This record gives sequence, C-alpha cells and structure tokens, in this order.
Amino acid sequence: MLMIYFAIFTLFLTSRLSAAIALATGNLTVGAPSTGNLIVGAPAIVYSAVIYNAQRSIIHCTVFRSQPSGPTLTSTPITVGRNEYDLVKEVTYNMGTWTAAAIIEKIQCGNLVVSAPFANVTSPVRNWEFRVERNQIVSVGPSSYQTQHHTQHHTERHTQHHTQHHTQHHTQHHTQHHTEHHTQHHAEHHH
Repeated sequence: MLMIYFAIFTLFLTSRLSAAIALATGNLTVGAPSTGNLIVGAPAIVYSAVIYNAQRSIIHCTVFRSQPSGPTLTSTPITVGRNEYDLVKEVTYNMGTWTAAAIIEKIQCGNLVVSAPFANVTSPVRNWEFRVERNQIVSVGPSSYQTQHHTQHHTERHTQHHTQHHTQHHTQHHTQHHTEHHTQHHAEHHH
C-alpha cells in the first residue's frame, strides 16, 4: 500500500518539477532580447566603478543602478574634481538568505551619458574605469585606483571580526565548561 502512495507522490513531484522547469525556461526565453547577440555565460555587468574626470573643471555626475527587487533605478549623485578619481562603491542588498549586488546601468555627467551594456565589459566586473572627456564618457577598463587600499581595509576588518568572534566563543565555552564541572562536582560532594 505504501508503495502505491510513494509512486503517486513521485509522479506528482515529477510533474510539478517538469512544470516548474518549463515555466522557468519559458520565462527565460520571453525575457531574452531578440537581437540575436545574446551570449550565454557570464553577464557583462558592472558592480562598482571608478570615474575619472579628464575635463578642465569639476563635474557633477549621477550613477544609476538597478535593484534586484524590481525595475526601479536608484540614483547616486557624485562630484568629481578636475583630473581626479571618484570610486563608485558596490551596493549590496540583503535578500534574506543571500546578498545581491546592484548593477550600474547608466552614468550621467552633465549632458554626457553612457549606458549599459558598456564597451569592453565582457563579464561581471568591479572597479571599472570610466573617463569623462569633454564630449563623451569612455568605458576604459579595469582600474587599479583604490583597489589596493580597499582590499586592505576589507582584510583588516575581516581579521578583526574573526578574532573577536573567536574570543567570544572561547570565553563562552570556557564558562560553560567550568559551570558544568562545578555543578557536577558539587552534586557528587553533596551525595
């Protein structure tokens, strides 16, 4: 009798699964651009950027990012001094069980605009350099600006956190062990 139930359950599960797969692939096909140049593999997206101002004066730019939760874009205003760099940090969203990073969709400086997909980007990148020239924003390539500093900071923070966690755990364990031992000893002595 159990076997029959099991067979029905498996059947039900399989049909549900194939329906779900069909639904997922169906959605994918619908959502895909019909330009024919869809590359299957790593998406060409930019998570964080470095904007270099090659103009002769200060520029005010706006960075537009897409959110994982929906179609709305968030915008961040930045000001970049003449011949200076500005780091557009990665923005992450806590999705509960995982974190999603916002994708840079558009950079606008004055009347100059550059939109995704950006030139030369072939896979997900961080610290991608954009150079703001007099008449255009150029998608340059991976930037070495501040990456070193940023990584170092991250490592220090991580180590500190790790040590702290370790100490807490150790103390807790020690106290617990001590209390158990004491109680046990006390009880034995009492008998």
